[in-house]
Amino acid sequence: MVHIVAYADESYLDDGFVFMGGYTAPVDTWIDFAGKWKSVLIEHPEVPYFSSHGFKSQEWQRKHGVVDAHLLPAKTLKLASLVARSGLWFPVVSTIEKSLFEEVIKSRVRATKNPKYELLRDPYYFVYVRLLGLLLQRIPELNSVLDVEQRMDKVDVFVDQNGKLAENAASLFMDIKRISDPDRQALMGVSAPLDDKDTMPLQCADLLIGQLREFYISRTFTDACKTLLEA
Repeated sequence: MVHIVAYADESYLDDGFVFMGGYTAPVDTWIDFAGKWKSVLIEHPEVPYFSSHGFKSQEWQRKHGVVDAHLLPAKTLKLASLVARSGLWFPVVSTIEKSLFEEVIKSRVRATKNPKYELLRDPYYFVYVRLLGLLLQRIPELNSVLDVEQRMDKVDVFVDQNGKLAENAASLFMDIKRISDPDRQALMGVSAPLDDKDTMPLQCADLLIGQLREFYISRTFTDACKTLLEA
């Protein structure tokens, strides 16, 4: 049995969708991947970490002493190519339309001090729960066609630190695990928020979600996005 880990990042579009997604792979695969990712980051122009937003921000570039910033799109493409050939097992992406959330969910939730209602007032939690659902559906499907030694065991889920949102998500993971049936409980490991600046698999998730965000805004595929989607 193989212990796997999923890393997910999120993005809010001003007028459109909320995305959450990333990649899932065994622990050993992530360890090997992180070293290769770091090697691309330190190539000229060197950057301390990948950031979809930062790569387009002159302020971020100045802060981190990035020179020849016009070369950053080529670095983004190289990172996407690395993901495409890295052996990461599969991507998972969850979305919700903000207008639908506002109409169907938020408008019906009364202001209350009950902390559980907080989870119904932000679409973040809905895309997070759907992401968990996709994982818990996909893993048994894949296990049914894999050899015994390749079958996936527990999945740990890590999200980008986002203050209270991410902390609540980790707590929600354990709540769902506690009330799930035994088969689902057996698949659920642990969940926690991590800092994407120090966690390269979360930067990988940022790359995927950032490219999807760019497509939904511009309706054009970048070379990096094509590379990720064709992997």
